[in-house]
Amino acid sequence: MKANPREYGPIKELLSEQNPPKYRELTISEFSNMYGTKELNTSALHHFKI
Repeated sequence: MKANPREYGPIKELLSEQNPPKYRELTISEFSNMYGTKELNTSALHHFKI
């Protein structure tokens, strides 16, 4: 399967100084790699928090 270079992240139109992003942009393969290496019953999202 061909890697998808598209990055997913917060919706830019919903961000402001009062509502900053909580997570950085990431690719599906980046998330999949991190998700596959995490321990059971733990969240992979903390690796992507700003």
